[in-house]
Amino acid sequence: MTIFDNYEVWFVIGSQHLYGPEALRQVTKHAEHVVNSLNAEAKLPCKLVLKPLAPPRTRSPISAATPTTMTNAPG
Repeated sequence: MTIFDNYEVWFVIGSQHLYGPEALRQVTKHAEHVVNSLNAEAKLPCKLVLKPLAPPRTRSPISAATPTTMTNAPG
């Protein structure tokens, strides 16, 4: 057991609505594959978590979720 076992790191992907829904589905599918592969095969010290893809106008700033407000962020 390590000090990082209870922590998670977010894998955040952005989007451009100009590309259309099919492109956004493909981006999400690829991101899911990356996150699942890294969690399964890489020796990461903590869990990698995919955050939902959202168009820029509906996305809240990442800075709102700083380590000081997240109970399971490393650092």
